[in-house]
Amino acid sequence: MTPEEAQSKFGRIIVFEDTPHGDIIFKSPARGDYARFVALIGDGKADKFSAMTQFIKACAVHPAAKDIDKVLDDLPGIIPNAANALQDLAGADLQSVVKKG
Repeated sequence: MTPEEAQSKFGRIIVFEDTPHGDIIFKSPARGDYARFVALIGDGKADKFSAMTQFIKACAVHPAAKDIDKVLDDLPGIIPNAANALQDLAGADLQSVVKKG
């Protein structure tokens, strides 16, 4: 799947271009996937790297689900990078403005 096809199908995406595995594409997280990630990260006993891995795998578009583990084994540094980018894609980077009347 090309980034253009993914964007047409899923809307907002992030792409890691020109990796040894080609383009790696993730779609914007669904509300439930983001809620599970936040719950896992907030749990003091949770393995945060595993939580990030689970989160980005839920958002992976290309390569296919059956192949994403191989990519993540070869490029483990992409996991925290993708998790951070996906949080921003979900709106975590938006700033609010308080207006008092």
